Amino acid sequence: VVDAPEELFIPRREGNTLFGRGACDAKGIAATMLAAVKELALRGGRDFALLLVCGEEIDGLGARTAAQEMRGRGVEYLINGEPTMLRLVTAHKGSLNVNIKVRGRSAHSGYPERGDDANRALVELCQRLYGLNYGEDAELGRATINIGEIRGGIGSNVVSPHAEAFGLVRTVRPTEETIELIRQQLGDRAEVELLYGVDPVRCVRLPGFECEVASYCTDIPNFSGLGAKPLLFGPGTIHCAHTDHESITLEDVERGKAGYIEIYDLLKAALDAGTPYPLG
Repeated sequence: VVDAPEELFIPRREGNTLFGRGACDAKGIAATMLAAVKELALRGGRDFALLLVCGEEIDGLGARTAAQEMRGRGVEYLINGEPTMLRLVTAHKGSLNVNIKVRGRSAHSGYPERGDDANRALVELCQRLYGLNYGEDAELGRATINIGEIRGGIGSNVVSPHAEAFGLVRTVRPTEETIELIRQQLGDRAEVELLYGVDPVRCVRLPGFECEVASYCTDIPNFSGLGAKPLLFGPGTIHCAHTDHESITLEDVERGKAGYIEIYDLLKAALDAGTPYPLG
């Protein structure tokens, strides 16, 4: 889960709603999946597995490692859990995380002309990044950027000799195109480091489910080495994930359990009939 103040890791219940960091993203989903696979196992199912991985909010290391270890074992479908409001997500944006560093030269703030202000240069470059067109897709919509963290300087009385920013683009184009666009725009004034980048993905549609597209990214691209067709589904809403009021209702957990079982039944029936569901 993402970082949070310590008190948010103390769960609390108000009526039929559970609150706390990870309540919907993704501890509540993990509990929902556990309940679903328990019921499927009691029914005698043996052609599924539950996989919980680490690192999804950072670099996808858990998913990438699992995909490498499990490749070639006959996994046809991957049902990834995210808070989708019990809808099937048919596509989601990619993610491009960059670190932008600017070097300057310190000076007494009373004589700014004797220095090279890295903070000012970085702010101007970030404004330039906000104004770029990162592309648009008929299904996914327009790509967006967020400069989520800025660091720099020594003190208010010193012209800043260094500054850096961390930005994240929700991409609709391949990673290579987007990072090249950023580097061309910033030129030699900044050093651009690619921290993490995955392309947009398309997922499987199923009959009987409401569908939507998502502007966030998931571990699905990190599972690409597995060779399985992905589905994206889960209880809860992404709009309260990563917030101080993150929550999930017990009703959603129960409905999510039923949804996972229904997805399994549809996929199994299609595979048994020799007519597996395609992507898109």
